[in-house]
Amino acid sequence: MPQFLLAVIVVSALGFQTVNAAVATGVSAVAVFARVMRSEVIKTRRAVFVEVAYLQGGSRWHIPLRHVLPNASRSVLTLAVLQFGLSILVIAGLAFLGYGDPPPASDWGLLISVGKDYPLAPWLVCAPALVTIATVLSVNRISRWLRKTN
Repeated sequence: MPQFLLAVIVVSALGFQTVNAAVATGVSAVAVFARVMRSEVIKTRRAVFVEVAYLQGGSRWHIPLRHVLPNASRSVLTLAVLQFGLSILVIAGLAFLGYGDPPPASDWGLLISVGKDYPLAPWLVCAPALVTIATVLSVNRISRWLRKTN
């Protein structure tokens, strides 16, 4: 199920507020994190250093907590930063469609939505849109940098 559609369904069920939009974004992202973490744990469990730790007499709880989890969580950190940018877009999209706070609030999607009603003032749409794009691209660059350093 697409993340944005799931977020719209959750916000519709919980109510139209910023907190509910954030909860909906988090709920829709859980599957991605679970899938990546499971894949990384399976890959790390088959590594040679984990087998060596078992052969040296490591316990069933010590090895996953000391060896598997820290090595598997590196790619999840990169995914978390990348998912943050996607969450910004999902929350802005929800606010643009009217599923966020009412108009006195200042959400980027809401600012774009209100600005589209004034065709003679294109900066009302362009300014929040450019800030949203710049923020998401900056977060994407940080995620790429984290991936390269791991």
